[in-house]
Amino acid sequence: MDDLHEDETRPRASNVLADPSFRTLLTGQGLFDIGLSMRLAAQSWIVFELTGSQLWVGAAAGVWAVPVLMFAIFTGVLADRLPRRRILAVSGTSVAVLVALTALITQIEVVQAWHYLVIAFGLGIAAAFSGPSFFALVTSLVPRAQLSRANGLVAFVGTSGEMVGPLLTGVIIAASGAGVVFWIVSAFYLVGALAM
Repeated sequence: MDDLHEDETRPRASNVLADPSFRTLLTGQGLFDIGLSMRLAAQSWIVFELTGSQLWVGAAAGVWAVPVLMFAIFTGVLADRLPRRRILAVSGTSVAVLVALTALITQIEVVQAWHYLVIAFGLGIAAAFSGPSFFALVTSLVPRAQLSRANGLVAFVGTSGEMVGPLLTGVIIAASGAGVVFWIVSAFYLVGALAM
């Protein structure tokens, strides 16, 4: 009988989604997650076309983690001291600009494989700021009793983005080319940043 009573008082996912601030944050993060997986799929496609090397594909995909690891402690402190929404908006806008630059150099066909390494490093710097700020913002928006549900929704949105993004990328590359993918991703990031 106690188990039944506990289940009735447990917060539902819909309770978490009733908060417009959390819904907006989750929507923005969903756009970021779809954009991230689309960008990685298109980037891998192009880097392999340019180099024919799996090593280059792996380097371009992994180099973003270097600044994340280098700056994680510093950016975590900033997430505790500065307005988190502003950090997310600036970070998302920076990513939108870098991805738009990627789209431009891809479409005018001046892109070289090393460009992706440099841009990915810049994207990693933005990610180093956005990650701690996002999770700190979730914990400040959601009551402790609903935090596990909120984290479950965040994980669901992230996994959905990882699944949908590459599928969309394949369709767009087949229809319009890889450069178009980056323009769409840039728009996703810009809308996501504005939603923050």
